[in-house]
Amino acid sequence: MNDPLTELERSADTFRFEVPASHRGLPGRGVTAAKRIFVRGLRPMHLETLRPQREFNFAVVRALTQLTRSAVSAHSGAADLIRTALQPSSDPGRWSVRSHRPSLVGNAVSLSKSTWLGVVGPVLKAPLDAQREFNRLAIECVVDLALGRLRPGEAGLRALEAQVDPLKAQATDSVLRATRPLWNEVFRAQVAFNRELVRALAWLSSSQPGENLFFPTLSVVVARPRAESISALLLSIATQGFPAAYETLVVDASSGAALDLELQPARRKFDWLRGTYRRLSEATAAARGDIVVVVDGERVLAPGFLEAHVRAYLANERTDAVTCPLPATASGSPAEPLIDPLTPGSFVNFGTGAYSVRRPVAPSLGDELDAIEAGLRLFHTGARVVFAPEANSATSSTPPADPVEALVARRPELGWVTEAARPARRTVRSSSRRLRILTYRWHCAHQYELFKLPHDFTLMMGAPSMSREWDFKSRPLRPNARFVDRAALNLNDFDLAILPFDESCVNPALANGVLASDWGDLFCELRQSLRIPTIALCHGSVPFHGAFDHRHERPDLVVATNEPERKRIVDFVGDIPVVCNSHQAQAEWQFRDSRVIWHGFDPAEYPLTTARGGALTACPGIARRPHYCGYYLFKAATEGVECAVLGDGVQGAIKVPAPPVAVGSGNDYGYHRFRNYVDVLREYSVFFNPTLLSPMPRSRAEAMLCGLAMVTTPNHDADRFIRDGVNGFVSGDAGEIRERMKYLLANPEAARKLGAAGRETAIREFHIDRYLGQWRELISKVVG
Repeated sequence: MNDPLTELERSADTFRFEVPASHRGLPGRGVTAAKRIFVRGLRPMHLETLRPQREFNFAVVRALTQLTRSAVSAHSGAADLIRTALQPSSDPGRWSVRSHRPSLVGNAVSLSKSTWLGVVGPVLKAPLDAQREFNRLAIECVVDLALGRLRPGEAGLRALEAQVDPLKAQATDSVLRATRPLWNEVFRAQVAFNRELVRALAWLSSSQPGENLFFPTLSVVVARPRAESISALLLSIATQGFPAAYETLVVDASSGAALDLELQPARRKFDWLRGTYRRLSEATAAARGDIVVVVDGERVLAPGFLEAHVRAYLANERTDAVTCPLPATASGSPAEPLIDPLTPGSFVNFGTGAYSVRRPVAPSLGDELDAIEAGLRLFHTGARVVFAPEANSATSSTPPADPVEALVARRPELGWVTEAARPARRTVRSSSRRLRILTYRWHCAHQYELFKLPHDFTLMMGAPSMSREWDFKSRPLRPNARFVDRAALNLNDFDLAILPFDESCVNPALANGVLASDWGDLFCELRQSLRIPTIALCHGSVPFHGAFDHRHERPDLVVATNEPERKRIVDFVGDIPVVCNSHQAQAEWQFRDSRVIWHGFDPAEYPLTTARGGALTACPGIARRPHYCGYYLFKAATEGVECAVLGDGVQGAIKVPAPPVAVGSGNDYGYHRFRNYVDVLREYSVFFNPTLLSPMPRSRAEAMLCGLAMVTTPNHDADRFIRDGVNGFVSGDAGEIRERMKYLLANPEAARKLGAAGRETAIREFHIDRYLGQWRELISKVVG
C-alpha cells in the first residue's frame, strides 16, 4: 500500500450501499432481492442512521492527513488537537435531522426521518455501542500515533481490531437478532472503513518515531541577494527546524565580488547551499524540491516560515502557489498583512517579497525577479493561490507606500487590477470609523463581497433555518463577520442594520409550498423593531403570478406582476433606503427611496478562460423557477446545441466538484470550492444566460470576467453594458440565440475576441472597488 490514506478516504463514505449477489442459487437470489429492497427502499432513513458516523469517518481521514503530512508528530499539544477534532463527532447515535428543503414537504420528510430514528435507536443499541467504543479506541490510537507511541501489534491496535464489526456485538433486542442479515448490508460500508482504518494505523505505526513519510522537500531560491544581508538570511534558513530535506539556490544576475566572498564560507558551512545561478529560470529548472520557495535577498525568515508554506500545500493538493504576509520592518509590522487584504489569493500579494510554487508550476515564473510580475504570470495560467498567515519574515528595506499604485504606474495596462489611481480606493479599503453592522445570512455570494467593507458584521441567527449557518459551498466567510444568536444581542449596540429581502419575505405563502412559512421572519421582525439606521437590500424581482411553478403546470404562462403584493411590500419597507441590484428592478419595484448598486467582483479572483470550447449556463434552480430563470427559453434555444448546465433540475446537469476531504470544512473548504466553481466556468468558451427576471444574475458578470463570450437575454440592464455583437450577444428569441451560439462554437477566434471585449467591460462596470465605494457613500449618508 503506497499511501495508507487512499483506500481509507475511498471507504469513508458509508452512504454507498452495495448488496453483493449471493453465491447460492435460487434461494440466494431471493435473499439478495430482500436485502436490496430493505437497503434501497429505506435508503433516506439509512442515510440519517449513518450520518453521524460518516462525519466521524471523514474527521479521522482529515486528522490522519494532517498528521502524516505535517510536522505535528511528537508535538506536545497533538493529543489535545486530535481529541478536539474527533471527539465531537465520535457518537454514532448523535442524530439531528434537518431537511434542506424549506417547505411543508421538507418538514414532513424531517418528521418521518425523526420517527424512524426513534424506532431504530433501541433496536440498534448494541451495534451503536460497539461502534462508539471503536471510535473511542480509534481516537486513542491516532493520539498515540501522533506522539510516536503507536507500534505494530501493540494492545491498542489489537483492541481496535477486535471491534471492527459492530454487528458482532451481543444483540439485546430480538428484532435486531431477527433482522441482522438486513442490517449487515446497511453497515457493510462502515465495517469496510473500520478495517481500512486498522490497516492504515498499523501501516503508519511501522515507521520510525519522528519519521515523516509524506513530508515534501523544498528548494529555497534567494532572489536579488545582497552581500550585507545574505548571511542573516542563510542563518534563518538553517534554523528553521524543518523536518524534511531542503536546498538553497541563489540567483545573482550581477555576480558581484562582495557577494561571492560572503557565499564562500557559507557553502562550506551549509551543505544544502547548492550554487549560484544567473537567472530565475535556471534556478527553478535546477531545483529538486517538491516545492520552490522564492524569497527576496533582504529577508530574514521567522522560525516556522518553511513549514507554514508546506502546510498550505498539504491542506489541498490543488494549491499551486502560496503567498505570505508583508515583512516586519525596523519601524514595526504593517497595519495590514497583505498588499491587498481583500483578496489574499490576488497576484499582487506576491509583492510581499516571498512566495512559493509547486515545482511543476515553477517554469511559469520565467525570469521575473519582480515578485508581482511573477504572480501575474501565474495568474494568467490560472494558478490557485492561498495565503499562509504564519509564514512571517523581516526586512531592513522600506517597501513602497502603495505597491499597487507603483505597479499600475509602471504597467498602466494593469489598471484593471484595482482602481488604485483613484482617491476612492484608499477610502474604500480603510476607514476612520469602523462600524458595527447588524445583518443576517442571506445571499452568501453577495455578502462575501459586501463584507469586504472595513466594518464588523454580526449575523443574527434566527428563522429561517438558513440564517443559522454560512453556506461554505458558495463562498468563504470573511474574517470580519460572525454569527450570534438573537438572544445574545442588544439591537441598540449597532451603528447600522442591513436587511436583505426578496419578493417572498412578507408573504412566503405565495411561494406555492416551496418556501417555509418563516422565510421572511427575520426581515419582518427587524424592519418593525429596529430603531437604528437601516438599509434594505432587495435581492428579488417584483412578485408575479406563477413565480414558483416548480411542477411546470403553466409552461405558457404570461408573466404578470402581482400588483397588490408589490404594493404591500413597498408599503412595508416604507421610507428606509433600499438598494436594488438592477435599474430594471428599481423601476419595477418603485420603492419610495431606492438606488442601484450593481454587483462587484475582484478581477484577480477570475482567471481567464482556458478556451477549450463548449457552452455553459449556470442557473441553480432553473427548473424550480422556470419563468424566473427562463427554463422554457433555455430548452428551445439549446435544441441541437450542446450546452452544459451548472446547477440542478436538468437532466445531465453538472455540479461544482467538492474539495478533497483533507481540506476539511469552514473557510478552507469555502475558498477551494469557490475556486472550483470559477474553474468550471473557465473550462468553457461560451456562456448562455437564459434568465428572464433575475435582477442582475451574478453568473453573467462572472462569466464575462473569465472572458467567456456572452449570449444573454435582454433583461435587467443587459443593454446598459452589452453592445450586441461587440462585447456580447443580446437576444430574447430562441432561434436567434441558437444560431449565435452555433456560430461562436464553430468560430473559436470570434468567441475569444467577443469574450475579451466582454471581460474589459465587466472589469470596468463590475469592479469591486466601484461596488465598495458606492456602498461606502450610501452608508456614510445613512449613518452620518
